[in-house]
Amino acid sequence: MPLREFTSHEKWVINDTYNRLQLLPTVRNPTPEAYLDSADVPGKGRGYLARKKITRGTRILEESPFLWVRRSSNGNNSVDKKEAAVITRRLKRLPNDIKTLFSDLSPAGTDFFQRLERNAFELSGAEHLTTFATGIFLDFSKAGDLQPETSGIFQYASLFNHSCIPNAHFTWNPYIGLDGRLTVHAIRDIALGDEVVVNYRTSDSYEGRAARMRELRNDYGFDCTCPICDTQSPIAAQSEQNRRSMRKIVKELERGGENPTFKQRQAELTGLRLLLDAAKMEQMVFPQQADIYGDLAEWCAREGAQTGPIVMGREESHKLGLEAAREKLQLEILCTGERSSGVEESLDLIARIS
Repeated sequence: MPLREFTSHEKWVINDTYNRLQLLPTVRNPTPEAYLDSADVPGKGRGYLARKKITRGTRILEESPFLWVRRSSNGNNSVDKKEAAVITRRLKRLPNDIKTLFSDLSPAGTDFFQRLERNAFELSGAEHLTTFATGIFLDFSKAGDLQPETSGIFQYASLFNHSCIPNAHFTWNPYIGLDGRLTVHAIRDIALGDEVVVNYRTSDSYEGRAARMRELRNDYGFDCTCPICDTQSPIAAQSEQNRRSMRKIVKELERGGENPTFKQRQAELTGLRLLLDAAKMEQMVFPQQADIYGDLAEWCAREGAQTGPIVMGREESHKLGLEAAREKLQLEILCTGERSSGVEESLDLIARIS
């Protein structure tokens, strides 16, 4: 479903957000060479270093896959000899430099699907596509599968390394380009020579070190050595404590139900504020902070519609809700660009609260 056209007022809100962030509107189709140097990173293999200082909100990369793969959502992606032969023939059609890139992807010497699991990006929103303007498409979904999964291998984006406290964020945006594009944005200022890293675990839900390491080892075959995973790091122990508290808060928030009492609404507001403070302390920028701001704005909208006792005055809840919705919009623009479903949702939220 395409994005609707923004109204003149929504365009003004977006431009005002850029001004308050002191950002220029998103530059489309940046070349990797504009911001990135490919280099050997100790303990990680190939990765990217910042070629120059990169300001937060900068679109570092915008790219289409060179290989699209559609698979069954139930994980039944085994292939027989005939299908394996199809894979081999189609991979041979790729340009030599792309074939070299795919053959160099880790882990070396493993089968096609293992390499796909370790290096592909999930392309949410591409499930409906049946023809593609670029790249080669391989379909392994089974007959009757109503929700097949589509993923892609990228010439440049597949080389980003992981960190649990990333300085960049990747998003599959089905609303730009002919088929959609993967975008990578800086989510904080990145100094010249710093490694540019993303979080492979896009659904990071405040897990502790053991759970993160287990998932990364099983799915990607490596042990993370980022500052909150390295047990020798001075911030690792504090991070474990922070995330333990965050998981407890989330569990409490889930107990609210559809018609929470006054005390439950009061506890929900306190929990959301504590969760937001902890996410900032943990440097969890996106999507975590954006989601919390969205939940806070929704809480204010519901509170403003209450007919019984209220936790805070309607004027105060309106002001807080509008501020939270605008913060969510800022993060969506910073981390995904202005043409995205998250920006559309934020604008709808602002309009509803206003």
